[in-house]
Amino acid sequence: VLDREHDNLRAALRWAGDHDAELYMRLASSLWRFWWTRGHLTEGRGWLEQALALAGPPGSSPFRPKTLYAAASLVWPTGDSERARSLYGECLSGARAAGDTRLVAQTLNGLGAVAANQREPAASRSYFEEMLELSRALGDKRLISVALNNLGTMAYHRDEIAGAREVFVQALELDRQEGHQHGIIYKLANLGEMTFQEGDFEVSERYFRECLASAEELANKRIIAVCFEGFGALAARRGDWWRAARLAGAAGALRASIGLPEPDER
Repeated sequence: VLDREHDNLRAALRWAGDHDAELYMRLASSLWRFWWTRGHLTEGRGWLEQALALAGPPGSSPFRPKTLYAAASLVWPTGDSERARSLYGECLSGARAAGDTRLVAQTLNGLGAVAANQREPAASRSYFEEMLELSRALGDKRLISVALNNLGTMAYHRDEIAGAREVFVQALELDRQEGHQHGIIYKLANLGEMTFQEGDFEVSERYFRECLASAEELANKRIIAVCFEGFGALAARRGDWWRAARLAGAAGALRASIGLPEPDER
């Protein structure tokens, strides 16, 4: 539905920007996940940066922290870690001051991701562990799943493959209980990679197939690209270099189309 109404949403944002700053912030911050999923990172960032300019200085609007969080969430996937850290940092201060525990937990997730991208594992783990503690206190299964997923990713990068796989399975089960499809595809992608690294190629392919089918239904280009990369690695493992090259090219083109950097080598 939002895809069909995208031009109307742009018109609504332009009108609100000229007439109602509060409405502009609320509308822009509510759309960030749509922009993120569909790969409109640059466009979404532009709208949200303008919303922050309209919001005034820190503390001037109760909607500023959520707008900061939305903007940061579109900035960090593009690799602009310093700007993302700044936005998340201000958001965290505002969320703590407002007593918004859920937003605090969400922002800790973002700060942990930025720290991980900056090769700061101790800081990243600290953020994710505090996020997990707060999420459990809230009883929020979706946030618990995200925190577990993050800690599993850290275990994976420490080459603790079996431990990471166990954590990802726990996180996936929580998302399945909640029917959280966007969360499910991220865990499936991680499990596809885990099982590939373990040499369990048939299971890896099953995870990637389920992941790709759901990602295409959700039009999540980021995860579609990850699946293409996974299938490419599987093809290379079988010696099908032509297919592997095609899949790598398709993944690269998809990443470029939505402004995502290439994945790091482990």
